[in-house]
Amino acid sequence: MNNKGKLEIEKKYSYEGDLEIKLRNLNSLEKDSLEIIDQYFDTDDYFLIRKDFWLRSRQIRKSEQLWELKYPADLSGDDESFSKYFESSNQQEIADILSNILSPSTKTKNLEDLFQSLKLKIFASFKTTRKSFVIDEITIDLDQTDFGYKLAELEIVLDVDSTQDKIKQSIQKIKNLAFKLGNYIFSIRIRILLNNHY
Repeated sequence: MNNKGKLEIEKKYSYEGDLEIKLRNLNSLEKDSLEIIDQYFDTDDYFLIRKDFWLRSRQIRKSEQLWELKYPADLSGDDESFSKYFESSNQQEIADILSNILSPSTKTKNLEDLFQSLKLKIFASFKTTRKSFVIDEITIDLDQTDFGYKLAELEIVLDVDSTQDKIKQSIQKIKNLAFKLGNYIFSIRIRILLNNHY
């Protein structure tokens, strides 16, 4: 990933039925499936999620644990109907951001120190099986959790300095595919990705 970061345009929605068949009928390219274990952390009074900050550890195929923080962004000039988020997977950056909002007077050296000083705890933990497909430049992830929830995600990742026309074209592509897959609610989210993500 370049230093400028990436702009992720995505649509997520819960679904019933078998989207895999529809995707195969659209001649999508099927990728390998993944097993993902996610754990979400917060304070005892859920300070982070009440501020729309989401701190997660993720393990994929028994790999090294990855940390990720998603938090609200103010992207001036964008359509206000979109949800906008920054996302970081750099542990030091995550520690600095969380320290600033949870304990501004405390100088936190790293994420481990932050956990100890603020007593962050797991409030959700679950396993997800992910099947991925690609159509055109759209990646489609079909997630099913170990408690039966199904989530579809359609996304296009662009350079963060992409033109407004390119962003609008990408949004329209996602809307068109969602319509073909039977989803007619066109809420789209835009995120700036500061580091690699899954």
